Amino acid sequence: MRRSMLSRLLDWLLLGMRPGRALLSAFALALASRPAVAAAPAPSSISPLGGGTPSAVSVALVSRALGWANTKGLQMSPQPGVFVHAPLSLTPFPLSATEFERARALAPAFNTLVEAIAADPDWLLEVLDATLASDPFTARLAQVLRDLRTAGGEAQPLHLGIHRSDYMLDEPARADGAGFAAPRLQQIELNTIAASFGCLSAKISGLHTYLCAVAADDVAAVLEPSAAAELAAGARLPPNSALEALPDALAAAHAAYVDQAGLSIGEGTLPVALFVVQPGEGNVADQRMLELALYERHGVQTLRCTLGEIATDAELRNGPSRGGPRPCLYVRGLEVAVAYFRAGYGPDDYLGEAEWGARLTVERSAAIKCPTVSYQLVGTKKVQQVLSEPGVLERFVAHPAEAAAVRATFAGLYSLQTDAEYEHALQLTRDDPEGFVLKPQREGGGNNVYGRAATEKLSGMRAGERKGYILMELIRPRPRQLALARKNEVTLGQAVCELGVYSVFLGGGGQPPLLNEVAGHLLRAKLLGTDEGGVAAGFAVLSSPLLEN
Repeated sequence: MRRSMLSRLLDWLLLGMRPGRALLSAFALALASRPAVAAAPAPSSISPLGGGTPSAVSVALVSRALGWANTKGLQMSPQPGVFVHAPLSLTPFPLSATEFERARALAPAFNTLVEAIAADPDWLLEVLDATLASDPFTARLAQVLRDLRTAGGEAQPLHLGIHRSDYMLDEPARADGAGFAAPRLQQIELNTIAASFGCLSAKISGLHTYLCAVAADDVAAVLEPSAAAELAAGARLPPNSALEALPDALAAAHAAYVDQAGLSIGEGTLPVALFVVQPGEGNVADQRMLELALYERHGVQTLRCTLGEIATDAELRNGPSRGGPRPCLYVRGLEVAVAYFRAGYGPDDYLGEAEWGARLTVERSAAIKCPTVSYQLVGTKKVQQVLSEPGVLERFVAHPAEAAAVRATFAGLYSLQTDAEYEHALQLTRDDPEGFVLKPQREGGGNNVYGRAATEKLSGMRAGERKGYILMELIRPRPRQLALARKNEVTLGQAVCELGVYSVFLGGGGQPPLLNEVAGHLLRAKLLGTDEGGVAAGFAVLSSPLLEN
């Protein structure tokens, strides 16, 4: 009876305060028998119905990790009102300290690059023009930008960017079998809208710092010997500032808007920050942490709305500013200082013309947008590909050394616009069938096509269809042993990681930026052989870096 009660209590805690679940908790697993499972390249798992753990993974480590996650809010919501631990790794992921710092140092340069391109809408629209016939979603975003320009342009000169530049380390195995090549930072993409998991990334850093302090032997048992030795020698788990830097950036934009209106903080009813969200959002804990931090650190109140709700509840009213009247955005009677998009990055967020009209209303307003539609378009794959062409990046980055540092992170990117470009790309994939990925103009996981499947898809593409894609060389990261926990099940296997670096920017109007800095980091890990890397999409888990020297 005692064992049953304890198991049920731990199920309640470790499964996100959901009593009555049949899954065996980590504590119950500790009471059960643990048949030894030899470490092997093939992943091994803790069954959600029992059956033991991978031999290298201590049940105590699982219990500590999942208990911490659910106590500290490292969670996701698969359905409204239900919370479970977020997909996570039980240990940090070994990563080159040099390349990590290189990625952080580049963050301000990518911020100014986004702003410089957005300030040249003629160039931006011209670059995208050839893709629009085959990509209706990007075509509608471009039309929003055109409509905005026709209506007189932006009413707000300041832009807020919360960006995340995603990288992998290209570190292929040496042909002679003698280890791996020196790691080389390669950019996958630059996210300019709804860069998620910032708050949860800070939480996973906190979890791993805690586990390395109180369960160092259990952590070392999961790591490969070289990484365990680095940890024992004092390898660094870098602090993650996202939970402070992101709300501080939103607050800076809010303060700038208030100042434009000639108001003072603490004077009367101040405008709110609008979070534009999806209905039934699964990553709500990450968003709510940001809302709470914004209020607790700065006293800024927030309002959550979908694009559909904005369509019915928003209006523009003339309001005061130091430069004269401006079209202020009001939603449910509240003035909006900052419109922060955590939705709107994919076609599913626009159910019809009402949502597109809502987006244009926000764009026309004096609220500071994060991002503007032009910032969002800068993040498309086509712009990424064109920037890799000779001389194009240098058009927007004035300093040669800075341009060279940014360009050094570009992987091989190939256009499919013309027949000659298409034939060249097709030949590349035939020469190296496993060496490329086909990428559409779409955010979120599950859209890319990899390896031989990319070759097959490319060979069968119609001329109009292929203009909506680019071809990119696959990056070859070094696999490392990792224990991954998802839905209370732990898998041990060889994994690879993707590094995301957050950055914040507040500026525009041709003036020096008010804010331009790095704002934390995110590591996402996935089992070797898993192509996509999205956590929310179900492909990867959250992790944090263990910096190797």
